[in-house]
Amino acid sequence: MPRGPGRWKLNVQILGDSELLDSVKTFWSQWRTCKNSFTSLQVWWDRGKEKLKGICIKYGQQKAKTKNVSRFLLSNLANHLKSKVGLGQYF
Repeated sequence: MPRGPGRWKLNVQILGDSELLDSVKTFWSQWRTCKNSFTSLQVWWDRGKEKLKGICIKYGQQKAKTKNVSRFLLSNLANHLKSKVGLGQYF
């Protein structure tokens, strides 16, 4: 398969996150008012779908980054405590 834009599928599990839903609701309420500035309803709809896709991807990236930072901090803390226990400092 040649590389390039492919099919994007929304991870529907993120739809349960209120932060994402608030972002989507805010975007959509503003986006509806822009309908008349496009040459056709189809162009407006397609551009709106692209923007929603971008919002979801950005949200997923931010959520993954936060999760990775938390995992890194907890892993470092666990390693630190293991070394202290190994040295007999927490008995």
